[in-house]
Amino acid sequence: MAGLGVKCRVLLMVNGVSGGGVERVAYAHGRALAFDPGFELAMAVCGGCPDYLPADRCFTLPDFREAAKIRGVIGVGFNRGGMERLLMGFRPDIIHIHAYIQFSPGALSAVLAYKMKNRCKIFMTHHTFAYICPNDALYNFRAGVVCEKCVGKSGAGIIWNNCYGNAFGSWGKYVQKANFRRIFDRGLVDAHIAPSVFVRDKLKRHDPKLDAAVVQNPSLGSVLPEMPRKTLGKAVFFGRLSREKNVLAAAEAALGMPGGMRLMIVGGGPEAGRLKGFLKEHGSASDKIDFIDEFMPKDKLYRAVSDAEYFVLPSVCYETAGVSLIEALNLGMTPVVSGHGSLREIVESANVGYLFDPHDAESISKALESAAANRKNDEKALAGAVRGFLNGHTEKAYAAKILALYGRGDCT
Repeated sequence: MAGLGVKCRVLLMVNGVSGGGVERVAYAHGRALAFDPGFELAMAVCGGCPDYLPADRCFTLPDFREAAKIRGVIGVGFNRGGMERLLMGFRPDIIHIHAYIQFSPGALSAVLAYKMKNRCKIFMTHHTFAYICPNDALYNFRAGVVCEKCVGKSGAGIIWNNCYGNAFGSWGKYVQKANFRRIFDRGLVDAHIAPSVFVRDKLKRHDPKLDAAVVQNPSLGSVLPEMPRKTLGKAVFFGRLSREKNVLAAAEAALGMPGGMRLMIVGGGPEAGRLKGFLKEHGSASDKIDFIDEFMPKDKLYRAVSDAEYFVLPSVCYETAGVSLIEALNLGMTPVVSGHGSLREIVESANVGYLFDPHDAESISKALESAAANRKNDEKALAGAVRGFLNGHTEKAYAAKILALYGRGDCT
């Protein structure tokens, strides 16, 4: 920790701070440091600066995937010079990496060189599986299935299995990750952080020597003192409409939901068109489904969905942190979610909710039936014990854990 009167300089690396997931975590992380008198904060981003950070402490570097094309994929030193100037100007004691792929292998090479010449500690939070999977998600997008064939291996399996979905993209992903891997293998990261026990265990399976600290994401500003009023039988899905979120399975299951139940789907993304086609195809049978094709700001989203009794998330890929599920629990919703990844971990830890096979619409329907039959009992847990569980997922809890980890670092 910094000595008396000396601020510890921390640089956060993240693609941006507007949006959900990693962006939201980095925003909350930065805000905790910005208002702590023991720290001086700067950010390296690819777009968008937080409102609490002075302009001269937010450094924008181009996203190499848009600017560099092939040069960035094959590891030419894109962004290296910009990162070097940033580091030598700010001279951080701690660098915390929330995202790195957007900056390119060249930028990480600059970070490694800085670390080797200066007294600096590197932390990295694993928001995705990019460290252990060349396709980032432990998911084969071509086949539409979970895939762990590269865990603990070189990652060449993405080429043979064409996990990206096209041969050139799979080859490019492999080369890109091989270049990042060479930097990591030289000891770039001093302390790894996982947002869930599930992610920690996957990292350890890849590298038995890697013992990541588990720090739950700051999914909540605070825990609501009481549940919002509920609309009887209302279920919701909210989030990005991508193939791996499997929202069409939720829509199909909704056709067979118990009488009186309705499903609201809120979100935008590449699957929106297919969902509209599904609703048109099923005509009046789809009257149980309300679709709002919009990625809403948080406040507006909460107004639209907070009266729901059930939260449905049929992801076929592994969720690393289950942020939307934590939000749903805070709003007093019974989880009805896929039975794997961090979703299972959260349901079992909170001791409320229902799990299903995301590849089986009947399994989803049965889980919804069970949730409807037990809603009264689940309400007691959601109004009581679950609130205590949620306290570990607030911005305050996150800041306390992160600062405790930093307290064991070297700030001069």
